[in-house]
Amino acid sequence: HYSSRVRRGVVHQKILEEAGSRYADIIVMMAQKPGQGRYSIGSNAERVVRHAKCSVMVVREG
Repeated sequence: HYSSRVRRGVVHQKILEEAGSRYADIIVMMAQKPGQGRYSIGSNAERVVRHAKCSVMVVREG
């Protein structure tokens, strides 16, 4: 079973709040393909991965 919601605010904070309130088993999110010279995932994805209490799957665009 999965669900989605639209919320306003600071992206990584809202994702973490929503996952916490739903006792999520996993967070699946998109990250933009890094530009030339960038090797990190997006800043929102990076913060979610670092602070989430559950598993996070990051799917790269493109």
